[in-house]
Amino acid sequence: MANPINRRAALGALAGASAALAASTAAEGVALKVGNAGKLATAEQIAEMNFEPWVHKAGVDWEPPTYEEWVAEARGALVTLRIAWHMMHRTKEQLEEASLSLEEQGEMEPLVKEFMRSHQIFKACFDVMDAANLRFMSATLAAVKRENPEDFAEL
Repeated sequence: MANPINRRAALGALAGASAALAASTAAEGVALKVGNAGKLATAEQIAEMNFEPWVHKAGVDWEPPTYEEWVAEARGALVTLRIAWHMMHRTKEQLEEASLSLEEQGEMEPLVKEFMRSHQIFKACFDVMDAANLRFMSATLAAVKRENPEDFAEL
């Protein structure tokens, strides 16, 4: 039998996670706000969510890179993420100077292209992670509701 303290803690964390997903999950096409009132979705509403498995179309749909591809592809994206992080700690004036310097060196266009490429990589990853998190949360809440209604009622 599961430890009730751990199970309750996990259920509480799961219920709290609905707030983290409240904005929307683009990959699922689901807004987790209820109506126009802007209320967060309840555990009940998430448990009742229906979805169909994705059907992968090889060569058409995005697919996460293999380990070898990730090592090769991610290096540029991770370096760009680090540059973006550093940019967030600079003043506008500092970034203006950096922009002028990059332009003089002929590095502005490659940097902008790498920013766009990195954004696409991370966005695709985050979309899949958000969608999978939402589906797993829905399935878990539905299972708890079915198997342990007394625990579900406490969420």
